[in-house]
Amino acid sequence: MGLRVLISAPYMLPVIERFQSIFDELGVEVVLVEVEERLSEDELLAYAGSIDGVICGDDLFTAAVLKAAAPASNFQMGDGDRFD
Repeated sequence: MGLRVLISAPYMLPVIERFQSIFDELGVEVVLVEVEERLSEDELLAYAGSIDGVICGDDLFTAAVLKAAAPASNFQMGDGDRFD
């Protein structure tokens, strides 16, 4: 099964067709979401567990979003915060 990637970067959405053939070749399912500036924590939480990655702008990836999206019960962020 291929990867599912959420794309919410406002600068990429208008030109996504330029990259679609690459995603198709790699077996990546693209999930597009309309966004004016950024996705909120609640909007991102709606995708937690259903996507494998994101191409984003200034979306609000809070600790709650990262914890909900983590594939394992132990998740460590880059700054050393740990969630069990």
